[in-house]
Amino acid sequence: MRIVLTISTIIMVYSFNYMNPYSKSPYFLFLTVLFVLSMLFVISISNLFFAILGWDGLGLISFFLIVYYQNQSSIVSGLFTLLMNRLGDRFFLISLVFLYYFYPDFTSFTSVLPTTYLLPFILVLTFMTKSALYPFSP
Repeated sequence: MRIVLTISTIIMVYSFNYMNPYSKSPYFLFLTVLFVLSMLFVISISNLFFAILGWDGLGLISFFLIVYYQNQSSIVSGLFTLLMNRLGDRFFLISLVFLYYFYPDFTSFTSVLPTTYLLPFILVLTFMTKSALYPFSP
């Protein structure tokens, strides 16, 4: 959390000075604070339901940050990002189903490791879509 807060503070100070000439700079700073809070929510919550809410909050707030300028290019990019985040959400839920299948109680990981590489593959796809890595980025 310290790393996220340090980097976010630097970004907030820079963006405050950078966005100051624009008329909607408080809106941008508000969205940035919400984005940081969603990140902190995801990394600090141990409840799976609230972790999924924070995960979806990251996707939704990133959409609003991308369409901030409200021109054609930003709206198209924002919609593409929103669709990729929904794909990542599906991969995330599928990986939770597989994780529950192999470890039904979510507490003891002493079971025999699955012989399939499907779960790690789906997790990699999840993080690739959420991070907008190569095939999932325009």
